[in-house]
Amino acid sequence: MFISVSFTNLAPDLLFNLLNDFKMKKSLIMMLVAFAMSMVMPTTANAGDVWISTGKGAVKYHKSKDCRAIKRLDSKMLKSLSVKEAEQMGRSECLFCYKSATATAKKTTTKKSTTTAAKTAAKKKATEAKEKAASAKKKATEAKQKADEVKKETAEAKAAGKKTTTATKKKAAEAKQKAAEAKKEAAEAKQAAKEAKEEATKAKKTTSTKKATTKKAAAEKESTAKKTTAKKAAAEKKTTTAKKAAKETTAEKKSTTTKKTTSTKKTTTKKSTKKAAEKAA
Repeated sequence: MFISVSFTNLAPDLLFNLLNDFKMKKSLIMMLVAFAMSMVMPTTANAGDVWISTGKGAVKYHKSKDCRAIKRLDSKMLKSLSVKEAEQMGRSECLFCYKSATATAKKTTTKKSTTTAAKTAAKKKATEAKEKAASAKKKATEAKQKADEVKKETAEAKAAGKKTTTATKKKAAEAKQKAAEAKKEAAEAKQAAKEAKEEATKAKKTTSTKKATTKKAAAEKESTAKKTTAKKAAAEKKTTTAKKAAKETTAEKKSTTTKKTTSTKKTTTKKSTKKAAEKAA
């Protein structure tokens, strides 16, 4: 009876301990399996997922965390997401991970700021070059049309059994010459467009120089204007003095002439009076 009672009392405790031991073993086994799988599994993300760096300036997505571009980064800086999400963020394929695919790298072009004057000058020259090219193209088209007309006339004359006249030959030669001239003009226009492009590039560099030159030219112009004004004022003063002196000289001459005339008249009157007195006596 004692044994039976002891067994009855111990059975629940033993069963409970065995159950707990089994749960612990099961948990331990599951942990070991998970650890083994993590060691065996590659370091890539799920199917269709990629890895990106959350660091500043990162522009690529990678197949694996083992990519040499990101494997040295801290795991906190890495993020797994889908290819679509990565592309929506502006990321493109890593050249190391996608060697067999066509990497689509986005290039960010930083445009240097230029002055309004340089832009305007460059745009103007480009427009002029474009107009010249269009004019040359138009002339080339016209020359080609004339050449086609001459060719057509020649073909018609030949079909009718007529010989090509001297005038037709002359027209053909003129058309050929015009076509050559148009071709030359087109080449010149192309060269002008190239030069305009080069000048537009130079315009960016020479803007500051032009400003300095313009300022210096303005200063020189102002200085020249002041000198010219001073010379003009001196010349006017000299002219006024000369006119005044001439006027005074004329007045003096007139006064002297008047005095001489008066003296002559007095002398003549005295002589006449004396003769009259002599006759009367």
